[in-house]
Order: sequence, then structure tokens, then C-alpha cells
Amino acid sequence: MMSSLWRPSRRLLPLGLAALLTACQPAQEEPAHQSAAAGPGTSAVMARGWVEVEGGLRRLSASQAGRVQRWLSEPGAQVEPGQALVQLVDAQARLQLDQARAELKLLQAQSEVRAAQLPTLRLRAERLRQAARQGLGAAQEADDAQAALAELQAQLRADGAAQDVARHRIQQAQLALEATVVRSPTAGLLLERQVQVGDQVEAGQPLQQLLPALPVLVIAELGETVAAQVRPGMSAEVQAASAQGPVQRARVLRLGASFRAARAPEEGQAPGDQRVLEAVLSLEPGSLKVGQRVLVRFLDETPPAPKAPAASTPTSNPNKS
Repeated sequence: MMSSLWRPSRRLLPLGLAALLTACQPAQEEPAHQSAAAGPGTSAVMARGWVEVEGGLRRLSASQAGRVQRWLSEPGAQVEPGQALVQLVDAQARLQLDQARAELKLLQAQSEVRAAQLPTLRLRAERLRQAARQGLGAAQEADDAQAALAELQAQLRADGAAQDVARHRIQQAQLALEATVVRSPTAGLLLERQVQVGDQVEAGQPLQQLLPALPVLVIAELGETVAAQVRPGMSAEVQAASAQGPVQRARVLRLGASFRAARAPEEGQAPGDQRVLEAVLSLEPGSLKVGQRVLVRFLDETPPAPKAPAASTPTSNPNKS
């Protein structure tokens, strides 16, 4: 009887040992998910955007109306601040400047004639005044001489004021002449022209575009659901919107203060349907051009939190009865 009871226990022994070995083996780690929480350098947010310079392209325009006479610089040329770019017809401005200068010369000549009379009138008035005081001349004649002197002095003061006005007219004519030359407001690269030689242009009308020599930026538009995941100092990867070509590194400089209508909406959405927050990124040098549409992948570089140590599994002693 003892033999019959022992046999089942011997058959169950291999199963118990197998279960014991399985419990003693270390648990395998679960595979990490490919998400923003997978670790540093993973793509946290993707956004659409474009490449531009601080303040955008500059539109060159004339400060007054005129006709384009000639171009002084060609598209694709690097220009310096104040460099002449466009010459408008300046015949009228030169004529006005010559006329203002002639008027000033005429006023100066007339004033010189009157000023030459001043010493004589001053001497005569003084002599007649002394004679009238000593009873050797008529008082009325002395008064007339004094009045003539005062009138000449007043005329000379009026001549001086008229000359000041003429000088201001000269300055205005010089400014009008200078305005016929459109100059570069800053250093940069000349782009395409909007007008041709011989065209009549109005004041403020764009003549040509200028790409200023400033750092290149990326403007990314963040949707309302992901804007909170992006912060200044965050790294990013930028690639052409076609997802082809090299990838350039970028870093978030600042975020917008408020949401606005999207300028680069997602496919299927009209401009203005989507509200976005603007992110401005500095872009490392590369092949991307100003005005190019891009895709921006913001990288979560937050180091992963340390894992808690796995709890030890208690083991049973197979020899324990």
C-alpha cells in the first residue's frame, strides 16, 4: 500500500521542478514603444512651416513717384547698406534744384546792394541828428534820415529771412533729387524685379525684393493639441515638405504669445480654419532656401526616468518536506 501511494508523487515531481525553474528565471523586459516617451532624441511633435529671415524679405520702393530710368545693380548681386540700386528720371528734380539756387543768388545780390547803402544812410542820419541838436539843421530832415535808415535795416532783415526760405527750398530740392535714387536699406542679396525700365511707378510701389543678410529662421505652426509639448531650447529636425533631401538641425528660440490662423494649413483644410501657435527656430546652414515649405520634427531630449528595481520573487526549497 505504501508503494501505491508513492508512485503518484514521483510522477508529479518533474512538473513541480519545471514550475520552480520557471519562477526562478528573471522576467524579460517589455519592448519600448516608439513614442515621445521612448527616450531622448525621439520625435515628440511634427509641424508644418517655412524658412524665412528675421522680418521677412525687404521690398524696395521709391519714396516718390517717377519713371524708372535705369537699374544700377543686377539680381543676384550682394549689396551693401546705402548702395544705389535704381535710378528714376531726375530731370524735373534737377531743374527745381537749379531754380532754388538761382533764387537764392538773386536774393543775396539784392541784399548786397541794400547793405552797401547802409553805411551812407547811417552816417547821414547821425550828422543830421547832431546838426538838429545844435540848432544847425531842421529836425524834420533828421527824422526823415533816421526813418530811411530804419527802413533799410528792416529790409535787410527781410532779405535775410527770404534767403533762409530759399535755402530751405534748396534742401527740399536736394532731397527730391536724392529720392530719385533708390538705395539698399541693409546688406543682402538682390532678388527678382517687379518693374522694368521705362515703367511709371508710384511712391511706395515695390520695385525689387531684397534678401537681407540676417540669420535664417524656421517658422513652424503648432496645433492646439500639441503646442504645450514644445518649449524654447528644444531641438528639432527640419526637412523639405516633400520629405526628400537632407535633414537640417534647428533649435526653438521662442513661441508666440497667442494663437492665430494657420498660414500653412494641413491638407484638406482651408487657410484660417486651423488655429496655431507660432514657433520660431534658428536653423543651421544647409540646402534649405528662404520661402521653402518644410516639415519640422521636434525632438524630446528629456532623459528617461530611472526604472524601479524589479521585486524579487520568493522561491521554495524543493528539499523541504
